[in-house]
Amino acid sequence: MNIAVVTDSTSDISKKLAEEKNINIVPLNVHFGLKTYLDGINIDSNTFYKRLLEGDILPTTSAPSVGTFIETYKKLSKTHDAIISIHVSSKTSATYSSALQASKEVDIPIKVIDSGFVSAGLAVVAIKVAEAVQSDKNLDEIASLTKSLISRTDIFFLLETIEYLVKGGRMGKARGLLGTLLKIKPILTFDEGEVNVAEKIRSSKKAIQKMHDLADLNGPYESAAIIYSTDQMEPLRLKSQLELNTSNKNILSLQLGPVVGTYGGPNVLGYAGIRSD
Repeated sequence: MNIAVVTDSTSDISKKLAEEKNINIVPLNVHFGLKTYLDGINIDSNTFYKRLLEGDILPTTSAPSVGTFIETYKKLSKTHDAIISIHVSSKTSATYSSALQASKEVDIPIKVIDSGFVSAGLAVVAIKVAEAVQSDKNLDEIASLTKSLISRTDIFFLLETIEYLVKGGRMGKARGLLGTLLKIKPILTFDEGEVNVAEKIRSSKKAIQKMHDLADLNGPYESAAIIYSTDQMEPLRLKSQLELNTSNKNILSLQLGPVVGTYGGPNVLGYAGIRSD
């Protein structure tokens, strides 16, 4: 069965990697004042972070329209028998809702799945699914595999500041701890599709060490990816740690794109991994 894989730009999968894996990426929107950009299309990460840190306008984001998804699905329907569409957590974006509505307007079997994650958590799942569709599996089997991968995925991330997360309204389950979190360096995760606190750490140095401990103690992983926004040095050290606990030594390095970077800000450090069966 010829199945197309679709995800969205919050996966932070690069254009090159998407082409290699035959993954179709639908961009979200980034707004600086009255100017709207397509995530990863007409604004790249480096340009975005320069504007974020040097400008006086805080960007906002929005989901792709239903029409954008319909256009994508119709195009893929000409060359594929079915589509699996895997997206950012529905509790943080309306992207999943747009995709689901669009799937009802296109005459081809489409499975739309809420990953419950963002960035590397979504990326590692989408990439494994893209590899799996090369085998002779039907759409239901691929959907079942996708849900299994999601259930085995960890994601942890450390922010230099939670300022952007707070201003963007994406605190999730961590909202009630806001006063406490301003005084510490929390390691965050996704819990039932929302941001939550995994660890409360007193200093940046200890928080970074805890990230390495998590990479060492969790798993073992069958595949993994590190996350960074502006600085790559510490993420590269974390990557080396992850390689010791991951059967696939090809650990991806994913830079947060403009949409996720709107809420993560500079100097993000994190990783996602799919635990082995």
